[in-house]
Amino acid sequence: MLLDFWYFDRLLRVGGVVGFNDCDWPAVHKVLKFVLTHRRYTEVDVGLTARYVDYSRRRELVRRLRGVPSSLYCRNASDRYFVKDEAWEPRWDFFAEF
Repeated sequence: MLLDFWYFDRLLRVGGVVGFNDCDWPAVHKVLKFVLTHRRYTEVDVGLTARYVDYSRRRELVRRLRGVPSSLYCRNASDRYFVKDEAWEPRWDFFAEF
């Protein structure tokens, strides 16, 4: 997934939009974190209602008992869209967790 995005980022012009499906899958979730930390993209609100998913029943129960909102604890499983703001490359010594 990351390699697909890497090449797609090279082909996409500034102002173009990229969409991601199955955003709760671990590989896609990791790529979305990369997009937000290592590239200049802004998420576009297309009017889809967010659907949050947690596959662990134990964690879901603990989250509900603690009263933590699912938007802070679970992955957004909705389709997500990002617009490319600029063709930016980080410096060679840039580091950020993703």
